[in-house]
Amino acid sequence: MMVKFGRTNHLSHPLCETLLQQKWLSYGFPIYMLNLCFYLLFVLVFSCFIVTFPACNHDDEIIISKLVDSCPHKNFTSFNENATIVQILCIWYLILYCLVSSIFEVMQLLQDGFEYFHDIKNYVQWVLYISTNLFALPFLFNESWHYQWVSGSIGIFTAYFGLLFLLGHFHIYGIYVIMFLEIFKTLLHVLSLFSILIVGFALTFCVIRPFAQVIIYLRYDKQKVFFSFWIKSILESQSIVSSSSFYDYFKVCNNDVRRT
Repeated sequence: MMVKFGRTNHLSHPLCETLLQQKWLSYGFPIYMLNLCFYLLFVLVFSCFIVTFPACNHDDEIIISKLVDSCPHKNFTSFNENATIVQILCIWYLILYCLVSSIFEVMQLLQDGFEYFHDIKNYVQWVLYISTNLFALPFLFNESWHYQWVSGSIGIFTAYFGLLFLLGHFHIYGIYVIMFLEIFKTLLHVLSLFSILIVGFALTFCVIRPFAQVIIYLRYDKQKVFFSFWIKSILESQSIVSSSSFYDYFKVCNNDVRRT
């Protein structure tokens, strides 16, 4: 009621703080700890599968050439034959957890209405559930593809990012999570402004020097696909954020292209 009628300053009263703390310890804290335990198990299971199952063990038509090939496998070998019982249980737990959590998210959406879309945590959770399902579901059909592992990389990142939000409910971590989110918002504002310079620099290098081609061969029809402007834009972003040299990368790419 205090928040609804704009009396948020009264919440700092010692009596209100005591009542809120007692309510949190009686109702909120047990449910929060149960949710945190299931989520920590989800993160550990996800990390265990990512580490133990080889990412190169997948089948895909696209082979990226001119790069260092560190994959020992060229084709996918059966998941059902090579996976251990622990890895199979990990896949099932990932799918079931995302399914149940998605149901709770839909219920929260129906309850909150449009206010649901004002919280960045909800977007992170949906990205986590969708990317994890895209990663885990094909294994049930004994399939493993390149872009499936791309979804897995997004999923494992958002899993730890969501863990950051959960730890923010603790008093000792909350202020740091808020600081991180504020700094992240400021970084996005700065990058949106610097994007003008990034596009300008990329177009400038496109005029001054030829494109450093990154060639991708399709295994069956041997078709070549060239990526130029967008790669330069990414490299310019990296040069602005870090201290890496664009010229060194460009020289390496030129040497690779000349060998072809």
